[in-house]
Amino acid sequence: MLCRSARDEVFAIQNRCSHMAKPLHAGRLIGHQISCPEHGAEFDIRNGEALSFPAVRPIKTYPVEIRDGVVYVALDADSVGILP
Repeated sequence: MLCRSARDEVFAIQNRCSHMAKPLHAGRLIGHQISCPEHGAEFDIRNGEALSFPAVRPIKTYPVEIRDGVVYVALDADSVGILP
């Protein structure tokens, strides 16, 4: 999932909460923190760190590069083809 911060920075994160694998795309993004809409766990979109319970494990993050207005994300082999 792509997230854009208030500073127009773009980050790519796993679209699954590490607590119960619920999708994060409906969560609230404030600054660099996204919250899970299911149980409220919060994560840092810059590094995937779990910031609040009930999540204790991080989520995956992926390198992002923007060239000529196009966003490129470097996915690992386990992520290719997986949709939320």
